[in-house]
Amino acid sequence: HVAQPTQLFQSLALLEVVHCLIGIVASNWFLTLIQILSRLMVVWGILVPVPESQGQYGIVMLLVAWCIAEITRYSFYGLTLYNACPYGLTWCRYSFFLVLYPTGVSGEIITMVTALPYIKSRQLFTTTLPNAANISFDYYLAVIVVIGSYVPFFPQLFGHLL
Repeated sequence: HVAQPTQLFQSLALLEVVHCLIGIVASNWFLTLIQILSRLMVVWGILVPVPESQGQYGIVMLLVAWCIAEITRYSFYGLTLYNACPYGLTWCRYSFFLVLYPTGVSGEIITMVTALPYIKSRQLFTTTLPNAANISFDYYLAVIVVIGSYVPFFPQLFGHLL
């Protein structure tokens, strides 16, 4: 029963990039975009088209990490607007990510890896030659590239939070 709210709120997170670009927040728009795109890839590129990926422990890891992180972060933002943010929430905002970020990323990777056999066997989103457009695309390999992209991007994103 969490699929539709997860799809909605993760999609709405794209507004965070807009907030960066128009100066509402002082975050780096590109790093924000990378983080949001990784979540959208998991939600729309894995969980929706490969329902079998919803029943493994990676999904629990990412949902718990995402939920705690966002509840903490948005509570912090909201209370800060009213100059009413307690020290404990500020501490949580800047400390929880040390555990939550690696947990969420691990859950995302596990979820994508778990989906790979289904993607390959179904040739999901794959286009082979010959075809009218004369192009080919292998979604299975694209997901592997996305998983591999965590290697250079995770340290940058995590380091940016430190």
